[in-house]
Amino acid sequence: MLGTNSPSKRSKDSIMLTYQQIEKFQLIYKEVVGEEISKEDALLQGAKLVRLMEIIYQPSNNTQQLSQPTEISNEKELSSKN
Repeated sequence: MLGTNSPSKRSKDSIMLTYQQIEKFQLIYKEVVGEEISKEDALLQGAKLVRLMEIIYQPSNNTQQLSQPTEISNEKELSSKN
């Protein structure tokens, strides 16, 4: 079933795209691949792409720790040497 123009609603295992998103995917696909794609194929491939991006961009504890600034513990030692 194709989505509507309303925001996508989905359960844990299914991804719904709006008609607008499907049409945009079709345009991008044609520009990149040089072939047209059906709405049904665009929905399937677009949903797979969204799921892949969710997996790739899922934050992990290591990523969160790396993004936080760390204090330099040797700051006093460095300033006393100068």
